[in-house]
Amino acid sequence: MLYLNYALAYLNLEFDLKCTGITALCGHSGAGKTTLLRLIAGLESRHKGILKFDSRTWQDHRIFVPPHKRKIGYVFQDIQLFKHLNVSDNLAYAAARSRITVAEIDEICKKLQIDNLMKKMSHSLSGGEKQRVAFARCLCSKPELLLLDEPFTALEENSTNILLDYLVKLKLPTIYVSHSLDEVIKVADYIVQIEHGKILRQGSLNYMLQFLGRNGFVLSAQLLSHIKRVSSYQTLIGTINFPDLNPRTTARLFIDNRNIQIHQHHILSENCFAAIIDAINFEQQYFCRLSLNFSGVGVEVLILCSKLSNVNNLVIGQTIFLEIQYAQVI
Repeated sequence: MLYLNYALAYLNLEFDLKCTGITALCGHSGAGKTTLLRLIAGLESRHKGILKFDSRTWQDHRIFVPPHKRKIGYVFQDIQLFKHLNVSDNLAYAAARSRITVAEIDEICKKLQIDNLMKKMSHSLSGGEKQRVAFARCLCSKPELLLLDEPFTALEENSTNILLDYLVKLKLPTIYVSHSLDEVIKVADYIVQIEHGKILRQGSLNYMLQFLGRNGFVLSAQLLSHIKRVSSYQTLIGTINFPDLNPRTTARLFIDNRNIQIHQHHILSENCFAAIIDAINFEQQYFCRLSLNFSGVGVEVLILCSKLSNVNNLVIGQTIFLEIQYAQVI
């Protein structure tokens, strides 16, 4: 659990984060996202406030724990490798301050695909290679909390995908700043939206998508089979089958609301799932927002009223059936 309370001239924040999984900080430039990360990291010691992580107090009116004692990993957008050292020595610098084993370092390097770069000088690396090395160096310090400040900006797609995929598999509490909604959807579990130094709103990924311009929902998925270009993915609401040219063993599926149909009776379709209506809200006369519950899995669906038969007859607690016509692997 991360508790934070700062009341500054340009930043007024108080919130509790469970700090499990990946929390994304969203907002326009100048909203205060980077300042918030720097406060958590202990890089803004002149500012007064309260900061607690788990059972430890990192800052209050009496205490200020310096950055090097907070066991935080911080990856900046501006890559800060030691230019006079090769990759191996950059990693060794971080490893010397932790109890990480050689086997653990080797595993990190393999997963981030930098094991063939160990003897290269850092200044000779490409942008993507530098960022993967910076990420590996951060992990070699064995942090308890990871802070990422737009680390994938301007990277080529391959390096971005390698880092994002590994980030999801880490299971390390992470607070992540990004201007890319596609990146956020791919990795985030929880989203905090900041505007003018204050929290505008916060919530789970699927709850927050409606406020970030994406009408749809995300499901974690595991590939079951891929036969004749059709993939079967196991999700929390059931097995979803659709044409898929690039199947992935572990993935997230984005289901656009335009690719679903709502039925009041079960139909013969391999992608039809029963759900209970938790809430009904009509928006701008033409849209109906349904909060659906699939055996404990909550989903927000925004759908044209014209696509719903007998829309006025829907009631909270009713069982309906959601047909997914297509899903996008992200």
